[in-house]
Amino acid sequence: MLPLLASATTPRTAPEPSDLFLFAAAVLAVWFVRRSLRKRFRDRGPK
Repeated sequence: MLPLLASATTPRTAPEPSDLFLFAAAVLAVWFVRRSLRKRFRDRGPK
């Protein structure tokens, strides 16, 4: 009976494209939320 993962593993030499995409999406999400919150509180003004 063959093992479920019969393929040989290789050492990682660089990040996968999906890793780079997830990092870019996280950076854009943080930027968008910070921009939205700053605009929200700037428009509201001090009480």
